[in-house]
Amino acid sequence: MINSIFFAQNGPHYSLGTKQGTSSQTKILGTGGLNIKGYKDVDTYGMQHKLESSGSWTTTVIGSTLTTDYFDVSSFPGFNLSEDTSYHYRSFIIVDSVYYYGDTLLITTLVTPYFNVSPSTIYIPQMGGTSTIEVDTNLTWSSIPTSAWITYFPKYGTGNQIINVSISTQGDRSGAIFFTAPDFNISVTIAQGNV
Repeated sequence: MINSIFFAQNGPHYSLGTKQGTSSQTKILGTGGLNIKGYKDVDTYGMQHKLESSGSWTTTVIGSTLTTDYFDVSSFPGFNLSEDTSYHYRSFIIVDSVYYYGDTLLITTLVTPYFNVSPSTIYIPQMGGTSTIEVDTNLTWSSIPTSAWITYFPKYGTGNQIINVSISTQGDRSGAIFFTAPDFNISVTIAQGNV
């Protein structure tokens, strides 16, 4: 969802802003709600978006038949936009069948971060052995073992990676590798022998 704050002068020019609306402005607030103030007899109001590179405008009508100075909508529909994509977007109102558009603004949507590490436990024979851990992510990550007997490579990276774990000494023990990425912490248990 893309929600934005728009301010519209009492006429055809609209722009993005942060100041409070006055009686000579129309304020469209899209951060969980919608407020329009100071503009009566608005027939329809909403937002439009399209891909930066091409395409036609997609219209999202937020409301219609606004005949009071103040109107509140409890939820803003927003847009269902693709991740990591650039769009043009603008606000609009319709008064007496005439469209008035806001400034066309450029936004680039973010990528939803994800960070998965599997399996959650690997088992190594008592005499020693090898195994692998898979990191599935679009983030930069790092890791640290709890014990010196746990050897593996690589210990950090960006994006997906297969990690080779090698235990060269004998034992009945357990330890872990702790993986971190922005807003993520995951541990993988290393179980060797009869533990």
